This record gives sequence, structure tokens and C-alpha cells, in this order.
Amino acid sequence: MLILFNTKVQQTNSSRPLFSRLAANRLFDPFQNTAGVFTHLLCLGLLSTFSNSALAEQLPTGETSLEATLIEAPLSESPSFQASTTSPSATSLDANRIQELHQLNEQFATAVVIPTYQTLVETTSQLTRASNTFSAAPSEATLSNLETAWMDTQSAWAAGIAFEFGPVHSLGYGRVIAFPTDTAGLTQLLETLSKTLSKTPSETSSETSSETEAVDSLSTTLKQANIHVSLKGLGAIEHIIYSEGQPRLPDSFSATERAYLIYLAADIQTAASGLLSVWQVGWNGYPPYATVLGSAGNPDNGTYISAQAGTEEIIRGLVNSLDVIVNEELPALLEDSAEDPAALTQHSAQLRSLSSTLAGIQLAYRGYQPSGPISLSELRTRGLSSIRTTSGLAYFIRQTQEQSHQQIQQSLTTAIEQTAALQQMALQTPAVAATPEAAPDPATGLALTTTIDALTHAKTILETEVLVMVQD
Repeated sequence: MLILFNTKVQQTNSSRPLFSRLAANRLFDPFQNTAGVFTHLLCLGLLSTFSNSALAEQLPTGETSLEATLIEAPLSESPSFQASTTSPSATSLDANRIQELHQLNEQFATAVVIPTYQTLVETTSQLTRASNTFSAAPSEATLSNLETAWMDTQSAWAAGIAFEFGPVHSLGYGRVIAFPTDTAGLTQLLETLSKTLSKTPSETSSETSSETEAVDSLSTTLKQANIHVSLKGLGAIEHIIYSEGQPRLPDSFSATERAYLIYLAADIQTAASGLLSVWQVGWNGYPPYATVLGSAGNPDNGTYISAQAGTEEIIRGLVNSLDVIVNEELPALLEDSAEDPAALTQHSAQLRSLSSTLAGIQLAYRGYQPSGPISLSELRTRGLSSIRTTSGLAYFIRQTQEQSHQQIQQSLTTAIEQTAALQQMALQTPAVAATPEAAPDPATGLALTTTIDALTHAKTILETEVLVMVQD
């Protein structure tokens, strides 16, 4: 049976799930300019209908995705490790400075990217266990554990926003984990899937055991199905476990929803593990991406023609992540809080994600994990004892541009402190509906504008003063 979903994608607004809004800011939406219509293909049973290898893309998760028929060429044709086409002059820096860039690039991969993705794999593993446990025995405790695991995974993913280059996009891992969620399509999908479950308990078993068997059966079927990425990922989990931003009751989850949670968590874990593997081990006969970045400029490196090109990729990752925050996420928060004093409470999860993103940006800028405690320090504490504090981007900049370094460092620190203050305000703000008499809290607006100004300043310095250091 072939099921075709032709559903309209909901636009980004306050009613859209948190993670869907965040992901929409960062992930290219190929259907954005096609009248907002997604065509979702779910094949249950007759998978051979789409067995043509010229049309089906083999994602790193191991499942066949129909996304390739709508978006891009099959991954099996060639590697997609493409960096910036900018060609920095090989003579713009002396030999010592170029060697510093080699060390910077190598350490960035081993001390920043890999530890972050290791943490992501750990949290997705916890998410899978929590989903399985809740689906088998729904209760307040198991649902709370599932919510915590989802939030931890969301934070771990957000911590890597500063370096969304390389395989996270070129091999499709980012789409699997955090593609913008089509909530209308997901609701329709769940309704359709529920029809595949038996509504009559077995005569030889209890209703509970019959439902458990149905969940297991549907979970197995889902593993063999083609489901579009807009119906998967962290945003899909959020859509299922929350209703209007509030946690649902444990007994309100249908057997279909519990089975789909199992599928979603396992799919995310597989993608996270694949992403880490590409950085550490390699892919399809190609070297680890940590080696690709670390060897930027080597004669046999077909991705980065110079050490400067590798470092430019790192800097642009920082700039791009800051651009989304200062031009999209924070202005939206500022607008919402001005209209509704209680909006900050409703965006507490977004503030937590922002805190993780800023911690990841700060780590990416330093290029190593300092020994002292910082926000989310648990994300990167393993195996970094031999890391050099003289091989990070911050150190490279401060050797010739001390003032620029100090301004970037202070801007990031200010933004992190203001975000922490906003999180405290969110905890203290009553979650009440907006009234005409309600006035916005000036402290909220001040903290948001201060954060925007600080991050804008850091972004400007990186764009106008730091990029040219590796381009000229």
C-alpha cells in the first residue's frame, strides 16, 4: 500500500514547535519557494516501488530516503566534502603562521568537533533508551525521563551549531536530526499509521500485551519505511511529547505515538553515530573528516587547498551561527516578549538551547576546553589534557590583534551572562495569558538587546577583521 501525503507546511510562528522553529532558521528548506507544499511519501510494505537506485538516496542511517528524488543527487556518486571556493594566497602569511593554522585546524577537529559529537551520541543513546522505556511502560516517571533525554539531546545538538560544515550537511545528517518539522503532515501520518494497528485485543492475551505487540510490530514496520525528513528528527519528538508547549499526560499517548517515538529516537541515534564516525573513521573509503580538516593545504587534500581555507571554514561557521542568532532568533524573542510578558516563560526551552549554542561558539573560538568550569562544561571534558592553549583561533588572533580578541571574548561572555539572566527571568515570570493591561518587563528587553548588540559586535569583528587575516 502506497500512502501519499500532500500537506501544507506550517509557517514559522509562535504556534510552531520550538525545535522546528530553530531548525528552520539554520537548515535550507528546498520547498520554501514551491507554494509551501511538501509531498510526503511513505511506503509501507511495497518498498520495491522505489527501489530504483537512480532515484533513491542511501542516507548514512542505512534507510532509503525519497528525499533524493526531490532534492539532490545520490550520495553514492561522489563525496560531498565541499568547502569554500575562496582561494587564500599561500604567500599571505609566513611559514610559522601557516604552521599555526595547520595546528589550529587539527586541534579544532579533535578538541572541539569530535568531543561535541561524542556527547551528541551519548545523549541520543539515552534518548533511545528513554523512548523504549516510556513506550513499554508509560508513567509520569518514564515520561519525565523522556523529556529530559530530549532536552539533553537538543542541547547537545545546539552546541555544535558553530561548526555546521562538512558531513553534517553534505551527507544529510543534519536533515535527519533537525529538519524543520511539518506538524500538519506529522499529525496526518500518525493518524494513518494508527489504522495499521489492530483495534481488537487478542482473545488469548490481555489488552495491554496486545497493544505492546502492536507497538513492536509497528516499530518494525517503520524501520523499513520511507519517511520524509520533515516528519522525523528532534522536532517531531517535541511535537509528540508536548501539547501547546506543555507536557502531555502519560496515558494520553496512543500506541502509534509510542511506536513512532521509538522509531524517531533510534533514527536520530543512528544519524548521530554516523556523523561522529565520518569525523573519526571516514566514509565510503574516504579519510576521516578530522583528517581532511587537519591536513588542509596538503598536496593530496582535494577539499581545502590551503591551511588558510580550512581556518576560513571555521571562522565562517562562527559568523553564520552568530548571524542566525542576531538576525532571526533573538529579534523574534524580543518581539514576542514585547507583546506578551509571559512569552519568556514559553520560550524557556529556546533559551536553554541558545545557552548551549553560545557555549559551543565560545568553545569553537577558544579551540580548546579550559580547565575551569564554564557553561555546559560536561560536554567536553574527555581526553583534552594534551590540548595546546596556543593552537586555538583566539590565540592566533591575539598574537597580532589583541584588541580584537579581547572584544570578541568580552562580547561572547556578555551574551552568555545575559542569556543566563534571561533563563532566570523565565523561571520567575508567571505563565499567564497576555492581557491588554500587561506591560512588558523592561529588564527582559534590555537583556535581549544587550545580547543582540554583543553578538553583533563579535560577528562584525570576525567578518571584517579576522577573516581577512586568512584571506589576504
